[in-house]
Amino acid sequence: MHISLERLTVSARSAPADIDRCLQPFIAEACGVKPEDVLGFRIIRRSLDARRKPDVRILYNLTAELRDSARPDAPVCPPPSPPAPFEPENPNGLSGPIVVGAGPAG
Repeated sequence: MHISLERLTVSARSAPADIDRCLQPFIAEACGVKPEDVLGFRIIRRSLDARRKPDVRILYNLTAELRDSARPDAPVCPPPSPPAPFEPENPNGLSGPIVVGAGPAG
């Protein structure tokens, strides 16, 4: 099952250098499950909150995959779908770039 965590916070002072690879215990604590129930995770966004120095926090938005037998406290969501690829419009059927103007920007 997939779960979405909107605001997982970790203290930057006590975090190991490879914190992005070892978030399972923090995810398990936030969800209310055992660390071995966290099968994998994907970081969507990571940022720093340094407003209350020296207590700098690392903020994560992520999705995690949990064992089906786990009963999380956080809301369960469907797996995220990949974004649709961007395809620009080409109404005139042109095949190459067109440079308009002169100067350093074209």
